[in-house]
Amino acid sequence: MNRLWILAALVTLATLTHGYKKGAPKESCDDMKPEHGVDPKTTKFPYSITLSKSKIPPGGKVTVTLSGSDSETFKGYFVQARVGNKAVGHFDEAPGAGFVDCHGSVKSGITHSSNSEKKTVSLTWNAPKRLSEKVVFWVTMVKDGATFWVGKKSSQLEVRN
Repeated sequence: MNRLWILAALVTLATLTHGYKKGAPKESCDDMKPEHGVDPKTTKFPYSITLSKSKIPPGGKVTVTLSGSDSETFKGYFVQARVGNKAVGHFDEAPGAGFVDCHGSVKSGITHSSNSEKKTVSLTWNAPKRLSEKVVFWVTMVKDGATFWVGKKSSQLEVRN
């Protein structure tokens, strides 16, 4: 019986530290934590978040590129565009990506759908047609199940006519 309990505990721990192969769960919408069962890293963030534009009109699009520095790769990501603490807008479909509906907004979060190693990912975000605000992209990057950075922020995107 004791061996069975130990085996069950090891399987559970391996699942938690391995993470979600198909991306962030809906429970991650508020705190951006990937629910891996370990604390996020507070060390230097080895990735970059690049926006294709610094200003777009309401209803416009921007490309968000996630990439590793030098030879740094990643297995997962979770991205939201936010005004304050609320996800806004929606993402277009992208290869190897899936959606998470956050804060009552459809496709407002985008995440990996495979935990294969990636060097760079480009995602297209659409601003709401009636939005006139400064938007910041919140990003969680996962190097592996036990190594991840939570809620890193992009530069501001101005959505105005």
